[in-house]
Amino acid sequence: MYWETDESTPAPGPAEAVDVTFRLEGHSLPADYAPALAEALADPLADFSRLPGFGVKVLHLPVSGNGWHRGEGQPIYLSRRVQLLLRVPRDRARAALALSGTAFEVDGEACRLARGRVRELQQVETLYASRVVPLVHPEEDEAEFMEAVARRLAAMGVKPRKMLCGRRQTLQTRWGPVTLRSLMVAEMGPEGSYRLQSRGLGDGGLWGCGLFMPHKSVTEVE
Repeated sequence: MYWETDESTPAPGPAEAVDVTFRLEGHSLPADYAPALAEALADPLADFSRLPGFGVKVLHLPVSGNGWHRGEGQPIYLSRRVQLLLRVPRDRARAALALSGTAFEVDGEACRLARGRVRELQQVETLYASRVVPLVHPEEDEAEFMEAVARRLAAMGVKPRKMLCGRRQTLQTRWGPVTLRSLMVAEMGPEGSYRLQSRGLGDGGLWGCGLFMPHKSVTEVE
């Protein structure tokens, strides 16, 4: 019998970063909540916002259920499943946990971070960032964007076999509109996956930009 397999790759060590998650208590968030949430968290997260790879993401936001569908522009009501995720360097996890109990307001709505917990990053081959800021200039086209992505990933030592970007989207901020794109990166190996999740891509971490999360498959993005 002859059986050829792919060359085995040593399992990577622990990722450089971890996720710290908190249940997000409150009534609601505005439809385009990212800029308002970033402003509300600017002071509590001042010690984290400039750390490499730092990012913020709200998880499990309700879109529909039991015949209900949230209309465009309507507030997002917070269920008990909604969580706030902070991606921080591993050695800052304890400091991030100390944010448990932090209270703040988002567009006049009171919110609070419940008790936090640390979650390890997953070794997955397909990662997806719902928002990535321009990497060269604000009006870059898709080709320029993808070339810049390839250069940034190569500098990190991340070599994906597949990448796919989404259409332009606009985030309205107090400084004016910011053009964003979504990005899927796949088949980069376990070490590359850990590295990209830990370091992120581009600026805007407080807005949830450049933060890569596990994704089920390439076809879902396509």
